[in-house]
Amino acid sequence: MLVAIAGVLGAVRLLNAEEPAAGCTAPVGQLRVGAAPAVVPWLGELAASYTAGRPTVAGRCVVVQVRPLSPDQARKALLPGAADVPDVWVPESTTALALLRAAPGGTVLIGETPPPIAVSPLVLAGPPEAMQRLRGTGADVQLADLVPRLADPRGWGQPGLDRPDWGVLRLSTTDPGRTALGASVLSALAGAVTETPSVDVSAMTYLSTPAQEGLLGLSRAFGSTPVEPADLLAPVAAATTAAKVVTSIGVLAAYEQDVWRHDTADPAILLDAAYPLDGQLAADFPYVVPQAPWVDAGERAAAADFLAWVLGADAQGRLDSHGLRRADGVAGPGIAAGLRAESTPPMAPLPPTVLGGPPAAQRAWQVLTRPVSLLALMDVSGSMAEPVPGSAKSKLDLAREASQAAFSYIDGRDSVGLWEFSRQLDGDRDHRVLVPLGPAGRAVGRFPNRLSAATAAYRGMVPRTATGLYDTVLAAYRSASATYRPDAVNTVVVISDGANEDAGSITLERLLVELRRLYDPARPVYVVTLAYGAGADANALLQIANATEGLRFAAPDPRDIGTVFTRALLALTTR
Repeated sequence: MLVAIAGVLGAVRLLNAEEPAAGCTAPVGQLRVGAAPAVVPWLGELAASYTAGRPTVAGRCVVVQVRPLSPDQARKALLPGAADVPDVWVPESTTALALLRAAPGGTVLIGETPPPIAVSPLVLAGPPEAMQRLRGTGADVQLADLVPRLADPRGWGQPGLDRPDWGVLRLSTTDPGRTALGASVLSALAGAVTETPSVDVSAMTYLSTPAQEGLLGLSRAFGSTPVEPADLLAPVAAATTAAKVVTSIGVLAAYEQDVWRHDTADPAILLDAAYPLDGQLAADFPYVVPQAPWVDAGERAAAADFLAWVLGADAQGRLDSHGLRRADGVAGPGIAAGLRAESTPPMAPLPPTVLGGPPAAQRAWQVLTRPVSLLALMDVSGSMAEPVPGSAKSKLDLAREASQAAFSYIDGRDSVGLWEFSRQLDGDRDHRVLVPLGPAGRAVGRFPNRLSAATAAYRGMVPRTATGLYDTVLAAYRSASATYRPDAVNTVVVISDGANEDAGSITLERLLVELRRLYDPARPVYVVTLAYGAGADANALLQIANATEGLRFAAPDPRDIGTVFTRALLALTTR
């Protein structure tokens, strides 16, 4: 049946194909090439030149027709049984190919590693002064150096950059959750955070604590994340000063071709490019001939002939007029002139058999960018005044420092609130609301946002009397449930160094009954407990967490509170 269908489709293509160039007297065979939208202009031009040469393959005059095929369209077109399938597919990169392979049924019609037909390395770009500050005394910007700078809250004011007037150090790229370029950038950052070579980044890389800690912090440093590269570069083209680019957009992670297009369009602000990956995770435009029965032998022969022509010296020599490097990574004179960059060949693109990073990167991005609604409860009982051995600080000092550091992962998309608890802090209540739970970026009281209000509240905390744990947890859970955010991970985080000492409070058994009654799997609010110091009631805190399918952490050594609190916050984002 498949053979018969292939024959019918071949006949239809012969009858409906465009007219060949003058001088070709054989029957017409149309080679249909689906390409990423950004590929169509330059590949279409090459296809027109090829067709104009009157090529004859397997007794047919070949006419190459290039049409746009987005990644989503390609995924549907390359499934078994799809209609209007292409004879050749040219995605933007091997990364895009890997993402399709990872989709259900995505590997069925894709054969072995296809050859690239051009290369455009992944680069970091920005105004020359900004890039020079990032380079420092080095020859180029290295991701291993850039990652801690992106996570530094001092932004452009940190030592070595020395431009505090530029504000936050941002990184803008296309959406890591929806584009191959963005997924490549996130994969590269995961490799840098974990000191893993790009070739070895896999799904397991993202499960490590260093990767989660690093990427959660870096996700807050991301600026613009559009879907199309043109939307990424458009604000740069509209900017009139370098300071505007740096403060509102930051450093861009883009393909070299996009930066070349920008710089050759006579913009007010030119971009300078750095090459931190030596060509890995580049746009390499693999030439995919689907392993489908309706691509007959004649069409395969035509596809092979067109590929050979595109890889020939003449076609490859014309790529630099489109801002592209040759398939072997060598840049023609047009690239070097347009980018003012070295034209050394990049490393070979990674084969899809080992490219496990980008598919995992998309899943990681979806997790890392989920908003968090976090109500923090801080124990300020008298035992928190105890000095920490080997430190000049008290347990409360270290706990609030750790809490404030973890709050640096919170941004305007999240909600945050802060309570302190001991005994009878507000009339008969064992807790006091310092910052009501609400959007982190909104003003509260005299503060411009809740994060600044929380910072001031932490500074004002002092040790009080006994520990009123159970009543506080129940009140906080009811409050968090009442302000539930459907789009966020909703949590109550409890830090306590002791046991419940309020004789008139609810019992542990009754608390657990109430928490289980209030917990709704369809609208979950998780309690995350942190048993702090050797005197904490670890068993009670474990049961409280389990009642809401939450998590329990422990820091018996108060000096470990910073690391443990960060891990607790990271765990929230994966719920």
